[in-house]
Amino acid sequence: MNSDPRDHDDNSLTMHDVAGTWRSDEPGQPYLTFNDEGAAWGTDGCNGINTSYTLEKSTITIEPWIATARACLGVNDWLSMARFAEIHGDTMTVRDRNDDVIGTLIRSSEDVRKP
Repeated sequence: MNSDPRDHDDNSLTMHDVAGTWRSDEPGQPYLTFNDEGAAWGTDGCNGINTSYTLEKSTITIEPWIATARACLGVNDWLSMARFAEIHGDTMTVRDRNDDVIGTLIRSSEDVRKP
């Protein structure tokens, strides 16, 4: 029987656990900042992100957002496809709408304030 491991997760997170800035060192310096009230913002390395998120057990659901569609040479805008995320220590695994892993972000020691 195939089951989603998130259905049996005893490691539930709180909004406080998620709050903060999560970064990648990839070109464009993509990041997401989450607050503990359900808002999220950042950049995919090229285009701005302004959205909201919900939390159920250990799964963060990132709501779709509208972004400019400018092209940036040398930047992989994988973060623009983020729909789900999970945290393991200081690493956030980011998944797309098909629940496929598309990248990782690392907890930053400095938070980015909402512009």
